[in-house]
Amino acid sequence: MRYIAAGSHENGAVTKVIEWNSEFVGSVGITPQMGWREHVAEIGYWLGEDYWGKGIVPVALGKLTELAFEKLGFSKLYAPVLAPNTASMKVLEKNGYRLEGVLTQEVMKHNQYFDIHQYAKHHF
Repeated sequence: MRYIAAGSHENGAVTKVIEWNSEFVGSVGITPQMGWREHVAEIGYWLGEDYWGKGIVPVALGKLTELAFEKLGFSKLYAPVLAPNTASMKVLEKNGYRLEGVLTQEVMKHNQYFDIHQYAKHHF
């Protein structure tokens, strides 16, 4: 797996491409928050289904987490996860993110309400 060093940096957000065997297979990114929360960024990722279960996202997430803390100066990263997505929760936990709370019926998708599990990692 190759994690592209260059990426989008528009409006303070950072998006990186994930490349596997010379193919674009996904991305990871952070979105800085504003005002009183400027020390915080939301982190997220996606990966094409054909590449799930290969250990790709934990590596990419780890690299972006390190960049966000060490080079960009954030002190907290958070990731909202739709309740049924336990695989994504495991990826976050592998990278030291912890569940901070559950927002009940926070999202409506396909005419069904879902809880959001809010994960976070602090840099202290």
